[in-house]
Amino acid sequence: MPSERSTRPDHFRGEYLTPAREFEIAELAEAVADTHFPKGLVIPEAIAKKKRISISVNDYGSCFDGLLEHRLGRFHIYCNTARSQTNGRRRFTLAHELGHFFIDEHRLALLSGRTPAHCSVHGGGPSINPVEREANHFASNLLVPPKRFSAYVGNSTPGLALALRVKARFEVSITSAALRLVNLNRCPCLVIKWEPNGACWKRPNELARLNGLAGNTIQSQSAIPGGTATARVISGETAEPGFLSAASTAAAWFPAIAAGSKRDTLLLEEAISLAPYGALTFLRPLEL
Repeated sequence: MPSERSTRPDHFRGEYLTPAREFEIAELAEAVADTHFPKGLVIPEAIAKKKRISISVNDYGSCFDGLLEHRLGRFHIYCNTARSQTNGRRRFTLAHELGHFFIDEHRLALLSGRTPAHCSVHGGGPSINPVEREANHFASNLLVPPKRFSAYVGNSTPGLALALRVKARFEVSITSAALRLVNLNRCPCLVIKWEPNGACWKRPNELARLNGLAGNTIQSQSAIPGGTATARVISGETAEPGFLSAASTAAAWFPAIAAGSKRDTLLLEEAISLAPYGALTFLRPLEL
């Protein structure tokens, strides 16, 4: 069965972690999940309780999503309801802070006093801080353990319909679910996350890179072609499945690809609202 772990050592990661480090952290997260919740939903609060990590869930303004501190011989997690407004985002925040606890280098740095309390802010694009990227990767694999994920998706075609099923099964955000499907590297695909302020970031997989779908995409919401599923979602249009889809072309999304050229392949574009966190676009070849 295909697995996120089966990609080649040089698979595309952009600003993310090295494959070896990704594998190490994913194994750690899966081991923690299997130890505490060998079946069913992984509950971060219960893991924290078993490790004697106390939790405060409250409105802390806009300063952070989550924070792990060590004080008086105990670890404590703060979860900010002002920024973690959905169940999936709150669960990810708690799992992220558990990552700082379970990843040895992070925990030991806190214990020694070499680093201050870990203050985590999600959204606005991938973090440039490797410590935060590692905790994000831990959180993703704790909430959706790799073996369970591969078994659940089977040979299903990646896309937002499957991402919504993964979201419901593992109680994670649609963004997290879509990124995991991209990371399977089963077909050329990528996600583009549109922030509420108009900015965006993207995550392609290795096959997308090899097929010329990993270059610079359009950079702002104002550049999104009119009539596309993404433009319609951002304008407030909805659909019964929870997302909109349309046929598109590579040239519509990648300025360096000339319309009608050999590289201008046909794509399936799917888009979903992430209100209040923006919108998400999922692109893959139209014919699979």
